[in-house]
Amino acid sequence: MNNTFEEILIKRHLVKLTDCMYWNNREDSIIVYTKLKENPENINPKPLVDSLLKMDYYKNDFFFTSTSFDTTLVKTLIDNGFIILSSKSYINKYNKYLAWSAFNLNKKFIYSKIMMFGVIYNKYPILFLNNVNESKAALKMLHKYELKVNIDFEKIVDKCNDIHGDAWLNNKLKNCFKKLYKENNPNFKFISFALYRDNELKAGDFGIIHGKMYISYCGFYEESGSGMVQMIKMFRYLKNTGIICCNLFGNDSESKYKHKLGAVDINRNDYIELFRKICIEPKGALDFHNRGIVYLENEYYENAIHDFNEAIKLDSSCAPSYFSRGAVHFFFKNLEQCIKDIEKSIELDPENEQYKYWLGKIKEKL
Repeated sequence: MNNTFEEILIKRHLVKLTDCMYWNNREDSIIVYTKLKENPENINPKPLVDSLLKMDYYKNDFFFTSTSFDTTLVKTLIDNGFIILSSKSYINKYNKYLAWSAFNLNKKFIYSKIMMFGVIYNKYPILFLNNVNESKAALKMLHKYELKVNIDFEKIVDKCNDIHGDAWLNNKLKNCFKKLYKENNPNFKFISFALYRDNELKAGDFGIIHGKMYISYCGFYEESGSGMVQMIKMFRYLKNTGIICCNLFGNDSESKYKHKLGAVDINRNDYIELFRKICIEPKGALDFHNRGIVYLENEYYENAIHDFNEAIKLDSSCAPSYFSRGAVHFFFKNLEQCIKDIEKSIELDPENEQYKYWLGKIKEKL
């Protein structure tokens, strides 16, 4: 199809893009619909996400929706940065694959059906685990509780559903998550955290570990203070296993406590950029370099050194990786190695004034 994504949106009506996808732009969101009979492995949402990220003027959430809860489709969406939810929508009797809200193209013969939604939100609260504000009150209670990891996944999911209802976590989605939990997915894994006191479950959380990010889907607590204790213990566990940040997406009404923990809101484009840097296993020099930059910016210096070393192994002419590795040596106060790396970056990129400036500043410290 010759139309660009932007041109399709300007038309403001349903447009068929491929054999398995449809786009529709409403006032509040962009929707993708999928045919039930399409092979899920043929669906590739990455080009559509790339187009979305170019639309700086579009400020709302983005949805990919289907009546199918096929795990192959769900895995594909997760691997492209989507959050997976579910809800009841309304279906046109004569066009079963296309539907949204209580509206329809001809507003006739509408009935309800449970739909799967892959969502890319306009913003996300991201908590870097080097920057967690641990509540003093919760710290005093840590000794009373025990955190158990990944032994009660189905129980935690069911408990979240019992407490919060099925507005987005209904039986179809629960079954999909439970099936994915049991699968050996190469790129991500579902995980649960259960907080016990005197062998009684008091709080819990479940979500996805994707690369170096934990994406928290839902949590609950049953006694005062237990929720904060569970999060502190969970964050410590995740940090010790190499996770560098948590996506705490959810209801905006909960944003106050998330910010109090240290979470910072980042926009959709920055989130997808971060996701692609730290959630997807690096394969080339640029991948390692980009992930190394995230480590460097968040003071994971040992991890940063590792990734810059890998980038240089794969591409010995990668001047930015030499410069960035020099920056890590600077933070380690290893000035001689820092100068050596920056001099190498200048040798490879002699026109780069930034490299020359910082070399001069560092030499002044000797």
